[in-house]
Amino acid sequence: KNIAIGGKHGGVVEAVKDKETGFLFNFEEDESIHAAIGIITYLIEHSDIRLKIQNKAKGYVRNHFSWQITLKNI
Repeated sequence: KNIAIGGKHGGVVEAVKDKETGFLFNFEEDESIHAAIGIITYLIEHSDIRLKIQNKAKGYVRNHFSWQITLKNI
């Protein structure tokens, strides 16, 4: 299972709630790359936190991006 890690631009910002359902960084800044490495290391070492975020992400996607919801918004 994966956790979303993405840049703070485009559709990623809408799809990922920073620090709740994944992590967003400004990869144009050097410190963001180091922060991303730190988060990845932390999540590898803390499977309970990783699973909590994964479960939150699944629920968020189901509640905001299902086909039924997408069709309602067209």
